[in-house]
This record gives sequence, C-alpha cells and structure tokens, in this order.
Amino acid sequence: MWDALSFALLSMVGFLAAYFVYGRFIGRKILCLDPERSTPAQLREDGVEYVPTNRFILFGHHFASIAGLGPILGPAIAVIWGWLPALLWVFFGTIFLGAVHDFTVLGVSLRSQGKSITEVSKEVVGERARALFMLIIFFTLALAMGVFVIVIAVLFTDFYPSAVIPTFSLILIACFTGILVYKYRLHLALATGIGLVLMLFSLLLGVRYPFSMYSYFLSSRALAKVEEEKENFSRYVYVIDFGGGRAYLQALSKDASLGERVYLRSELERINRRLEGEGKLSIVAVPFLEENVSTLLHYFRARGDEGMFRELARARESAKVAWMWILLGYALVASILPVWLLLQPRDYLNSFQLYFGCALMYLGLFLLRPKIVAPALHPQLHFFESTSVLPALFPFLFITIACGAISGFHCLVSSGTTVRQLKRETDAQLIGYGGMLMEGSLAVVVILACTAGFPSQESWHYFYRDWHSASGLGAKLAAFINGAGLFISQVGISLSFSKTLVAVVIVGFAMTTLDSATRLLRYNIEEFRHLHSRLNFLSNRYIASFLAVLAIAFFAFLKLDGRSAGLTLWALFGTTNQLLGGIALLVVSLYLYSRGLPYFYTLLPMFFMLGMTLVAMILKWREFWQKGSLPLLFVGGAILGMTFWLCVEGWRAWRRYRRKQAV
Repeated sequence: MWDALSFALLSMVGFLAAYFVYGRFIGRKILCLDPERSTPAQLREDGVEYVPTNRFILFGHHFASIAGLGPILGPAIAVIWGWLPALLWVFFGTIFLGAVHDFTVLGVSLRSQGKSITEVSKEVVGERARALFMLIIFFTLALAMGVFVIVIAVLFTDFYPSAVIPTFSLILIACFTGILVYKYRLHLALATGIGLVLMLFSLLLGVRYPFSMYSYFLSSRALAKVEEEKENFSRYVYVIDFGGGRAYLQALSKDASLGERVYLRSELERINRRLEGEGKLSIVAVPFLEENVSTLLHYFRARGDEGMFRELARARESAKVAWMWILLGYALVASILPVWLLLQPRDYLNSFQLYFGCALMYLGLFLLRPKIVAPALHPQLHFFESTSVLPALFPFLFITIACGAISGFHCLVSSGTTVRQLKRETDAQLIGYGGMLMEGSLAVVVILACTAGFPSQESWHYFYRDWHSASGLGAKLAAFINGAGLFISQVGISLSFSKTLVAVVIVGFAMTTLDSATRLLRYNIEEFRHLHSRLNFLSNRYIASFLAVLAIAFFAFLKLDGRSAGLTLWALFGTTNQLLGGIALLVVSLYLYSRGLPYFYTLLPMFFMLGMTLVAMILKWREFWQKGSLPLLFVGGAILGMTFWLCVEGWRAWRRYRRKQAV
C-alpha cells in the first residue's frame, strides 16, 4: 500500500515550485505585470464595487469564492476511477491549466480596464461572441446557484443543523470586521484576530445549540411525541452499512431491534468488537438525533408510526423551503451591499476556516501516516468505454474534477469581483495563480481523505462499488468528512467535533459561493444592457440583483416532471462549466496573439479543455436522446450549438489577426 503522507508532501513541494517558477514566468513574460501601473480599482474607486484591497484580504475573498463545494465533491467521486488518475489530473491540471486560466484571465481583465471576460471577448472576437458567451454564463450561474440553494437548505435541514449558527453569525461578524478595517482603520491583524475569536465562539455555540428548523413546523402533539422518545434515541442506532455483520444481526433477539436497520447501540458495539477480532468489516451506524430530522424519519418508520413519519416528512419539506427563501433573501442583500462591508470580509474570514482545516488535516496525515487502501486504478476501469459500473475515464474524469484542476467558473470571479479590488498588478500572481494552487492542495487532501480514510480495502470497495452508490451528495460528503475527521482527530480533537468542524467549513464555503456567484450573475445581467438601448434599465444594480435572484429561484423552485428544474438540468452543469474554461482560454489566447505576446501556454490548455468537454457534451447529449429526456436534450443541444458557434467566431478572429500580421 502507498503512503498518503508522501503524496501530500510531494504535491505541496510541486505546487510551491510551480508558483515561484511557472507562475512568475507567466506574470513577467506573458502578462508583463507592472507594480507601478494603476489598476482599475485605483482608477475607478467608488467604495462599492471598485475598492483597492490588501492582497491578503483579497486572496481570502478570491479563494473562498472559487473554492465552494467543487474541490470537495468532484475529487470525492472521481477517486472511483482510482487514486492515480485523480491525483495526476489535480496536480498537473492545477499547475498547467487551472492556475494559468485564472491568472491570465485576471491579467487580461487588468489590461482591459477591469472589463469582464465577456466584454473582452467582444473586443477580441466580436459582438456575436459576447452575446453567446453571456447567454452561456447566465445559464451556468443561474442553474448552479439554484442547485446550491437546494443543497445548502438540505445540508441545514438533514445533515448539519449545528452549522446554522456559525454560518449566519459569520455574516454579522464579517460586517463588524469590515467596519473596523475600513471605517475605524483598525490594524488588519487586530481586526482579523477579533473576527476569528468571534468565529470560534459561534462554532462552539453552534455545536452546543444546533438549530432545527423542522421543529417549528410540527404540531404540539408531534413535538411531545419526539420528547417522549428521547430516551430511545440514545439507546438505538440506524445501520447504514451492514459490513460483515448481517448474520450476527439476524441472530439477535427481537428485544434488540425495533425493526429493519434499527438496533440497540450496545448490541452493535458488541458485534463490532467481534468483527474486528475476526478481521471483518464493521457495521456502520448513525445515532438518532433530535435535531436531525432525517434520522428521526428512520426511527418512526421502524416503529411503524406512519402518522408521525408523514408529519415529520411534511415538516422536513417545509423547513427546506423556508431555508431556500432565507438563502435567496441573503443572496439578494449580499449582491447589493458594498464589497468591503460583507462579501470581502466574509470570504476573508471564512478562508481562515479552510486554512486551519487544511493545516489540521495535513498535520493529522503526518501523525497518522495512513496507507492508501484504494486501488491506483479501479479493476473495472475502461479508458474510453462507459459501463454499468463506471463512466469512461476519458473524457469524464476531466469533467468530474473541475474545481481542484480547472473550472470555468473561476474566470467569472477573476474578471468579476477580484479584478475590481486588485491594488497592484503584481498581486495578481498571488491571487490568480496562488489561489488556484491553494485549491489544488485542498483537492489533494480530499483525494487522500477518500482513499486513506477507510479502515480497509473492503470497506473502500463497498462504498465505491459503483458510480450510482458513490455519486450522491450524502455519499460524497460522508466519504470526505469521515476521512478528514479521522485525520484531524489525530491532533487531539475528538472525532465527533472534528467531523462537525469539517461540516461547518463545507457549509460555510457553499454560502460564500452563493453570495459571490449571485453578485457575478448581477454583473452578467447588467452587461445585457449593451445588447440593446431598451435594456439600459439593467444598469441599475437593484433591478439587476432582483432579476439575478429571480433566475436562481426559477431553477430552485420550478418543477419538471415533479423534480426541481435545477436538479433535472444539473447533468449539464459539469460540461457547461468546463466549456466556460475552454472559451475563456480561447479569448485569452486571441488577446495575446493579437498583441504579439506568447500565447502557446494558453492555447494548448484551450485545445485540451474544448476537446474534452465537447466530446463529453456530445456523449451526454446522445445519452439524453436515448433516454428521451426532452429538457436535457433541448438545453444541452442549445449549449452545444452556441459553443460550436463561438469556436467558429474565434477561428474567424484568428484569421483576421493573422492577415493583419502578414501585411
């Protein structure tokens, strides 16, 4: 078995070397960054969108905005192909594609007076290209954030009610910190210290007092019933994986069980000790928690109390909808407020959670020195052919791991909020290239947590037995949280608190993506005013923000065949997101070519990304055709058509520039 620590150290050394060698080369020889040149933030400072910012604060904002759930969920499922392809793609993809993409988009936007990548595409490629690019971005952001609203609501309702207080407290703490720094000119280090202490207090408060929204939708009778059963909640557990103990459980007396999968905790602990002595897989079970409605549903169904089960299910759905409306309201406010008041300090403080989390995980790796129990390559892996167990490695690995290698969403952050806050041009290397390397290091530790955080090869193979079983939200989060919690627990923190800490970080980063992306969607809508004079009203940030939230709500609440439109169309997001990355590299390459600058370093990544994602989109479109999925077929076909059109526009632009250079 391979040593996980060795890969962690090698990747860290490789990322550091890439930053000082390749990142510096890109900045000096290709982008020609000049520390004396005024930035758009300085030239257009308005205290709302354009705010020259300390590079460390801006790094935190940028990193928190690009990270989100992407570098966790993608690698957590991609290891099903084996740890080797996932690790290689993250390492080399981050250095030569993702970091170059983020850095060069930021640099080109700097040179274009802070214009977004879509505005740059108009100047470099043409008016039609800008319109097509804007439509793809609008669809991608609205769809992604609609699904994020659903996901965060589910996380609060079903999985992590203990994350509610820390997550929403951070909003107030961030505003307080922003006021201290920008209004009272408090030293950054002192303001940061105050913010972090308040964050720690809110985390402890959240663990002590988890907030369960569902209880507000229960009748007094149902609340009394939950109170009556509290004693049994602590005595019984719900089995989610029988491991090697199914026969032992079947042999238990009826007194030891309430029903299928619900057994006495003491009996399960006894059986697990026996299984451990025999070298067999342990039984995996979760406790019944009053604050966690999803576990209570299992409990009352096992008891045969269908009336209570139905009422809890209704309360759960009502709680989820309530959270969705709250999140949409928050996104609306966050997209309007000045960046220095909420968005920037929130992302800055939130980034420290991930810094500390990563540091603790790497320290735990050093102390535990776990072995990778997953195979380097899945025994049923096929490079170019999909099976019932696994999709083909090519091209779907490069779609599954986006954030953590290269993600098209990052071009919107780099040329959207980040470029408007850059204080010096040379800060772009730390923020653009360094921010992506930081995300790559997170993706590496996620891969190691999901391959070395299992007790045995058998348990890993059971969890990752096929694509369907490992690709759900709960499965992906569980694989990472269990592995990361195990690593952190090695530094002396209890395993349960370690898992809670990881969960809070996950939810916090999902929230930062929501507020940043809503602002980016607002920018996108504002740019539609350039298409026609009758759309000038979109320049009003209040109107644009309202329309952005309305678009997000559309994908969150509209039902297609009884399912959320966002969840139905989510199958298109991975390929569409990566197409954005390829198109952004196309625009950057043409920009560099038109100015006689080296463009080879963005051209090769562009061809790779466009090739992989177009093949993936065509394969998915064929699958939608075979299944008769009309919404996916129609929307996927429209995106595919617009992408081909954009590529044709890019080819025409290249020919124009070549003719000019030949004259």
